[in-house]
Amino acid sequence: QSGQTADHLDGLKLAESNPRFMWLLRDVLLDPTDANGSLCHIKDYLLQKVLKEEATDDDTQKSIRRCLLSFFRAFDAETLPPPSTEPHVMQNIENPAYHKDLSHAFLNKVEYIRK
Repeated sequence: QSGQTADHLDGLKLAESNPRFMWLLRDVLLDPTDANGSLCHIKDYLLQKVLKEEATDDDTQKSIRRCLLSFFRAFDAETLPPPSTEPHVMQNIENPAYHKDLSHAFLNKVEYIRK
């Protein structure tokens, strides 16, 4: 049992040195809701619906969930609205000349996330 305790403590030390994970979901138009249908933050939605133990019977998905929750010391999540509704802007989004055409909601949220 002392070997298991040492392994557990080593795992905790490793997790403390790991980075935080930011889950950024782009092009989100719908507001996330909890199990009761009430509006909730996207992180709560992900914890309740996507990362919940009972969310799936698929062993691969369970393994991915465990890795995400154990490897990163913490995670946060945010949503971004679509950068634009114009196809030509989206096709050229990497071109700085089109940045003036990006939606204000998108740019404001990007700035908020950066802080």
